[in-house]
Amino acid sequence: MKNCIRRSKQRFSGWFSGNFINYIYNFFYFRLKSIKKEIVRSERAFAARAQRKLLKEEATKDLPKRLGPHKFKDPDLEVKLSDEIEGSLRKLKPEGSLLDDRLKSFQKRNIIEPRKKAKSKRRYALKKQVKRRFKAPV
Repeated sequence: MKNCIRRSKQRFSGWFSGNFINYIYNFFYFRLKSIKKEIVRSERAFAARAQRKLLKEEATKDLPKRLGPHKFKDPDLEVKLSDEIEGSLRKLKPEGSLLDDRLKSFQKRNIIEPRKKAKSKRRYALKKQVKRRFKAPV
């Protein structure tokens, strides 16, 4: 039993002696340059990442946000060609639909999410029947 206790004392006594503390001190003292370089490198990387984030936010600031599963798509401008334009502005008829324009405006301002027309689905598949009068080509 005494041998076990003595061995453990000897094992841990070296850790707190002057040699071990000097070893740790020297280890970190000679690593100071590399530690400083690592800190500078990580700070530069952090600054570059922050700069990229700011640029990305500036670029996407004016774009509408994504509210639903679909992205907002700008509508095509509805204009008349030069041969379709009549002589006076009073005779000019408006193009497009007011309702569609308001809907697109709401979607662009993130008031409602962009939507697509829902497709109707069948509850069950259609049955296929072969008529008697139909003859397959031979």
